[in-house]
Amino acid sequence: MSSGDRGELKPATLSWVRAAMRGSSIAPQRQLGQNFLVDPNIVRNIIDRSGVSTDDSVIEVGAGLGALTYYLAKSTAQVVAVEKDSGFEPHLQTMAASLSNVRVLMGDFLNTTYDEIVPGTDSQGETGSGWWLFGNLPYYITTPILLKVIEEEWPLTAIVIMVQKEVAVRMEASPGTKDYGSLTLALESYGQASILFEVSRRCFYPQPKVDSAVVRIERKPRDFPCSRQKVFGLIRGAFKYRRKTLPNALAQAGYDKKRVAGILERLDIDQRIRPEGLGLDDFIEIALQMDRGGEHCVD
Repeated sequence: MSSGDRGELKPATLSWVRAAMRGSSIAPQRQLGQNFLVDPNIVRNIIDRSGVSTDDSVIEVGAGLGALTYYLAKSTAQVVAVEKDSGFEPHLQTMAASLSNVRVLMGDFLNTTYDEIVPGTDSQGETGSGWWLFGNLPYYITTPILLKVIEEEWPLTAIVIMVQKEVAVRMEASPGTKDYGSLTLALESYGQASILFEVSRRCFYPQPKVDSAVVRIERKPRDFPCSRQKVFGLIRGAFKYRRKTLPNALAQAGYDKKRVAGILERLDIDQRIRPEGLGLDDFIEIALQMDRGGEHCVD
């Protein structure tokens, strides 16, 4: 198939997916979470509700068969489709050859830098202000991908991803809830996450065991008065032992318990509070107090 649109076959339909796999001798790898969308209306809805425009450029993580790639190419200025599985390369390259604004980059996204994907950016990434990140992410790789983008401070306009519904709920959770955790706080440090809509498991082939949701993360950079790495280290340490009180959790993570207790007292934070009871500003202030007192945070 030249562009994935041969005859009556439309990208992201079940017949298109099956034809593409037959033509490329591809079989879905469940261990890699390869479940293909078979509803073009969902793909169009992702793009329409994302807010991306025809002037924007897109990095797509895990292009797979290229169904989302195809529709993004029709709706944006350019698409860089990143795919790890070499089995998809012939199909993607054939599709890209018929779409002048698509470039295929084979390789592991986690081992790729922003500058490699978006060549020509300066050290501050200013020329990347119009770049978006899209992707249909399997559960096992969602958090590593998001943390990579956040910790490396990729200068994106927004991130639009489809993930398992339970992960989506964690992304926009509120303090004090069971879904609130280190991922929620990491995303808050980068931007504002919101669930756009849910997607039934019946919209995929092969059908997964859980439903999904599409999440949009609008980037809203914020300044940190101390090292971001130290703040993230503090958060990771606290939530590793989230059922303990904060002083005990951080003590287990390698921090000085008495010093943590003293900082909480100065900040008028209840010593009995658990990690999920604190917001990002609280963790930033605790990390800042540690820096001022000479306490080295655990990275």
